[in-house]
Amino acid sequence: MNGKITILQGNNQGLSMTLRSNRKTVIGRSHKCSFCLKDSKSSSNHCEISEQEGQFWIADLASKNGTYINGKKIDKVVLNDKDEIQIGTTLLLFEISIPKVVHESFSEITQVFEEQERQEERSESLGNYRILQHIYKNEYTSIYKAENRSHKNIVRLQMFSWSSALEESRKEQLEYKLRAFQSLKNPCIVPVYDIFWEKEKCILIGDYVEGKNLYEIIQEKKALSPGKAIKILLNIAATLDYLHSKGYSHGGLCIHNVLIESGTKCVKLLDISLYQFLQENGLVFSQWQTEMLPYQASNLTTIQQDIFASGCILCYLITGNLSLSTDSDLPEDIKQILEDILLQKNIPSARSFYKTLLQTLEKHK
Repeated sequence: MNGKITILQGNNQGLSMTLRSNRKTVIGRSHKCSFCLKDSKSSSNHCEISEQEGQFWIADLASKNGTYINGKKIDKVVLNDKDEIQIGTTLLLFEISIPKVVHESFSEITQVFEEQERQEERSESLGNYRILQHIYKNEYTSIYKAENRSHKNIVRLQMFSWSSALEESRKEQLEYKLRAFQSLKNPCIVPVYDIFWEKEKCILIGDYVEGKNLYEIIQEKKALSPGKAIKILLNIAATLDYLHSKGYSHGGLCIHNVLIESGTKCVKLLDISLYQFLQENGLVFSQWQTEMLPYQASNLTTIQQDIFASGCILCYLITGNLSLSTDSDLPEDIKQILEDILLQKNIPSARSFYKTLLQTLEKHK
């Protein structure tokens, strides 16, 4: 016997999940839950459904706003077919399904499904996320392609691990800082929309973007034409202008956190303000600091640092180097832009930088 819950009212209306008789299902707001609700009135771990002696039971997990079955508040009760479960502002329908084997081939199909479930259980997990693919790893971070077990959507999962446990106040500050960016609406920004902690490891969840970062592209192509490089920088400059107008800066722009999406060729910026926050709070890793040195100059504001880093990226895309050499074989107009930013430290605003690039592009189409 299997059960099924379906969202009738609330966010993700129509989303459903099959309840297996051999596992417990925790419902709540936390992304660690088996069935995650986007409902501010739901507790992190709100209630739990489990099978006992052929019946499905639902138990409230000391939630703030309570769990209701058919309009009545409960602590723990047996669920009946077609019961309605109220959690916060979300209404779910519970249904019971009893599989009927009509033909022997159904048993073969069941065996396939059971094997898939066993493979999922054997795969590595972090919270409610199943690891699908390892993307990148160094001494301070690991990045994965992962699947949300509840919603089945593909996400980018990034994990940080410090040598010693962080104070709760620092964890809260980091969560507050990153959640503030959820209000940003820009197609070139890849936001972090969830953060949780797993045995003192910080887990960041964001949209998964299929593509290559600028470092990988230049490793493959060696260099881009001035025209192609400027088009990428136009997208970066426009996105920085948007960030700066909202009172934010990137604070850690580099060739590793700018992606070119496969197919669409859209430019995507990752790690918004992450490096800056960690640095300000003494949490940044020494290797990361070393990697960021070429993108930084003394006596610049964080906003000016973004433009300086953009100049480094433009230089890298065309020459393969982050720093400008006086004997670089570059078109004179591009060389002048880079000399102004990288050598003279005459840092324009993101909008002025965009306009200058746009004018320069006309000569390099």
